[in-house]
Amino acid sequence: MSLNNMASTKSNSANVNSAPYKAVKEKMTEIIKQEMENLNAVGLSIALVDDQQIVWERGFGYQDREKKLPATENTIYQVGSITKLFTVLAAMQLAAQGNLDIDQPLQKYLPDFSIQSRFASNQPITARTIMTHHSGIPSDHLNGYMSKPYSSLVKELQNEYVAFPPNYIHSYSNVAFTLLGHTIATVSEKEYPDYIQDELLRPIGMLHSFIADFPSVENPLMSKIYLNGKEDKPISERDIPAGGLYANVKDMARFMQMIIAGGSINGQRIINSETLVETMRPQNENIPLDLDFRIGLGWFLSEVVPGYNGKVVEHAGNYNHFNSELIILPEAKLGVVVLGNYEESVAQVRQIAKKTLELAWEEKSKRKIPIYQDSKTAPPNIPSSTDLHNYVGYYSIMGEIGQIVHEKDRFFLKTKDDNAFYLDKNDDGSYSIKDGPKFFFHTIDGWDLIVMQSFVRILFATKITPLPLSAGSDSLCGAYKIIVNHIDLPSDMDDTIIAKIKDGFLTMAYKDYEHPDYNKPKVLRAVSDMEWVIDGLGRDRGNTIIFKMVNGEQYLAYSGLQYKKIENFESVELDINKSS
Repeated sequence: MSLNNMASTKSNSANVNSAPYKAVKEKMTEIIKQEMENLNAVGLSIALVDDQQIVWERGFGYQDREKKLPATENTIYQVGSITKLFTVLAAMQLAAQGNLDIDQPLQKYLPDFSIQSRFASNQPITARTIMTHHSGIPSDHLNGYMSKPYSSLVKELQNEYVAFPPNYIHSYSNVAFTLLGHTIATVSEKEYPDYIQDELLRPIGMLHSFIADFPSVENPLMSKIYLNGKEDKPISERDIPAGGLYANVKDMARFMQMIIAGGSINGQRIINSETLVETMRPQNENIPLDLDFRIGLGWFLSEVVPGYNGKVVEHAGNYNHFNSELIILPEAKLGVVVLGNYEESVAQVRQIAKKTLELAWEEKSKRKIPIYQDSKTAPPNIPSSTDLHNYVGYYSIMGEIGQIVHEKDRFFLKTKDDNAFYLDKNDDGSYSIKDGPKFFFHTIDGWDLIVMQSFVRILFATKITPLPLSAGSDSLCGAYKIIVNHIDLPSDMDDTIIAKIKDGFLTMAYKDYEHPDYNKPKVLRAVSDMEWVIDGLGRDRGNTIIFKMVNGEQYLAYSGLQYKKIENFESVELDINKSS
């Protein structure tokens, strides 16, 4: 039984339960157990907050399957990118004290920071652009990712390029948040983990939480991690300001109580209410390429809880096979956090968090939740094209190459496996495939875009144009094996990059790597014969790849790592722990 179907089944006890949220807890317990059984899941914990009361906290499954240790509300998980919310609060504390101006260039506080740019924009990279993921700094930097301190990034980035100019498009960046953590340390004259511990975790009362670059394996409350049902080994992390917080749902519930109370908890002021409100204010309403997507300072604001018309703020996290989801309805004074210890829970924790809030809001508001109705209008101030002739061509569709084709007076969406879907024209100017979502076609700042309508309109695909490849482009194709920093790639990530021409484009991808963000071929666009960028818009797009010849041998540089071209990659030992 699916999560949505189970949620629609009326609880027999809903009308007779008098205890607050008893029906919610019973229904969600049923749903969670069924969902975990469906996925052969390992461990998960949840907490639900109503104003200053923790109305539900419990664990499901195992913290340690081998030892049969159950997951509880006290089990500690790595919360991943939810850490960024604490980094934002730390920066905003310093801003409120007058020690950090979030609109000043970052170099004011990190004088050694610099990064190259190909863009004419004179907008600076600031703490605000970092907190809204509009700095243009690449998402990740693999060199040193598992071995160097967070402060090393300042010098690491001096030879790298921004992917986009500041305030051009939302492009998620762990690297940028790590720089912000370094800024916090510099301004406060405290190391980042110490600042977070002293100024946030202890005052909030998060007594079992900590910042670290590696799980505390000696801690009896620390959860194991699992991939495909099997225990796996965690990896260390340089970017702790972006993802290094470890906590349990009990502590995260206290964090939500502080947010709901406007920045204070148990009579102690953590951050002033005006500053907290600013973190939840949409910061990107004037950025056309963001479409309907909205973000505050750290907080994502585009989530929808059906039937609820107030503000929804949320953040998710994923690292070391841990997954997390935190959602708060500030005006309704409701919040939920779900933490899981297995890779496959990435979608599950989100669904469970959303369904828990839906049911809790239904009970608290004492009204049935109506079915959410999709918007019928195009995004404000962005004209939508109803003539698709100009949109025929190749597209980067979620990392794959697809096409819009015109055949026999009909338009089709073609996917990577050559499946073709007829595009039906709708009365509102959109197009849709059978039983699928609506698509709008826009041209914004020279980019031809396919925009998908969900609860909000989001970027689905970016048109890419095959350019005449130079005579030397063929010579760039082949397999490139990493030659330095072997320990800085995850254990399940191959150390070989494949560059090849596909559909008239030069593409690159990691060989035999299962992670969906890396195994899809990325289309490259030439800046020069030897310098290329990943084509398209959004996360991981715009990043630079440099080919170079040294003593007659071909090399590739990407994300701070160096790769050497090998003559016959099929015969080369690809053990990541061995040198070339």
